[in-house]
Amino acid sequence: MIDKEAALADRLAIEELVYLYAQASDTRDFARMRTLFCPDAHAVVRDNVTGNEQTLTGPEAIAEFVAQRHATEFARGDRRRHLTSNFILESCDGDSAIARSYVCVL
Repeated sequence: MIDKEAALADRLAIEELVYLYAQASDTRDFARMRTLFCPDAHAVVRDNVTGNEQTLTGPEAIAEFVAQRHATEFARGDRRRHLTSNFILESCDGDSAIARSYVCVL
């Protein structure tokens, strides 16, 4: 039997993780970003213009990718903001989860 209260708590925690990731990226707080992910976390980054897809594994790889990706913008003083939407929790079994969302960077 599914514990609906636990399932809802898991969903909210994972959705909040998406928001915390965006906030850490916007504020360039890569130390905090590293604390958001477990050691075997995977992030799939897809460029909708080129169609390229890259899988990042672990908090260090995820934070380093974001830092490098935005280094030019940060150097210019740009203040990017990530807007997230369409959060979908595809699966969550207590040990692992798969979630998807759209991220628009302004």
